[in-house]
Amino acid sequence: MRLRTTYVRSNSNAGRVLSSKLISPLTRDYSLEELLKRPELKYADLTEINKHDPSVEDSVSAQVTIQLKYAGYIDRQKKDVDRLQRHETMEIPSDLDFSSVEGLSNEVQQKLTEMKPTNFARAGRIPGVTPAALSLLLVYLKKRDLRKTPSASARG
Repeated sequence: MRLRTTYVRSNSNAGRVLSSKLISPLTRDYSLEELLKRPELKYADLTEINKHDPSVEDSVSAQVTIQLKYAGYIDRQKKDVDRLQRHETMEIPSDLDFSSVEGLSNEVQQKLTEMKPTNFARAGRIPGVTPAALSLLLVYLKKRDLRKTPSASARG
């Protein structure tokens, strides 16, 4: 099925069938890809209205559905990981009170306090310290301008 290039008109028979399964009815033409991203629809709903397309195995349709429905979340996670990797060498002040970082769980605060990581790369290797916790720490340090960069240290 050509999900990206096959469109359903909102006023067509297929559009009415799909609208009946949706919380918000179709108001314009949608690609099958856009429709499959909606939580109410399954791949089988699309094959029901597009019977002339060859069928695919359930495992393939499940994989396609997962990739489309979660693409936004996966992209966001990749961006978060890339952002954290760019800051791996950013130093964490040795006197930082991790309990002052809003949003960090008690467990993460305790682990960071015990391990005293000197930079984000080391903090990221501590079991239980999540990318979300590292993001909170990064925002905290940037907001408070407490970061120490290697170039700033070299200047004295």
